[in-house]
Amino acid sequence: MTVTLAPPPGRPPVVRVRPAPPLEPPYDDERSSDAWPVCAGQLEIRSTSGAGAPPPPPTTGVRPIAPSPAAPPSPESRIAAQRFVSACVEALNGFRPVAHLRPLVAPLDFVSVTDQLTRRAVRVRMAPRISPRRGAQPGRERPSQVALRRMRVCEPRPGVAEAAAVLDHGSSSWAMAVRLECRRGHWLCTLLQVL
Repeated sequence: MTVTLAPPPGRPPVVRVRPAPPLEPPYDDERSSDAWPVCAGQLEIRSTSGAGAPPPPPTTGVRPIAPSPAAPPSPESRIAAQRFVSACVEALNGFRPVAHLRPLVAPLDFVSVTDQLTRRAVRVRMAPRISPRRGAQPGRERPSQVALRRMRVCEPRPGVAEAAAVLDHGSSSWAMAVRLECRRGHWLCTLLQVL
């Protein structure tokens, strides 16, 4: 039995200050047994029945249905991808520090994204110097710059854009895969893979 007392007339109600809940996610050993952790790259299983169970596996002899193609990217996602990849190229060429990417990257993914980019930047700067200028003195050569050759953007679902870029550096080229997500109206990079 609980009893609630009203404040005496003429006195203001008592205000109690409580501590704020923690902002960090729970540790693995604090999760309940029914909560499944979401892993990067994990496919979502949707139930066709109302019971919440996954659909039964297809029987033998049934042809699998091809996935539907991704929707064409929105202009905003294409611009966000171009802006992010251009900033990465500038960082690889040494025109901007990698820390300038912080507003373009999700806070929890900043370390992994910049680590991928920094590893490639070290390889670019250690590459042999090529392409001498006309009229330049022998032995004084300029390094070749990283350039964006081609970029493709798709939007697998609204608010998520994936881009694949081909970058050139002298006689070598490599690929860079980027995933961007729209959060509160801002496109942020959540994944960068340099291949």
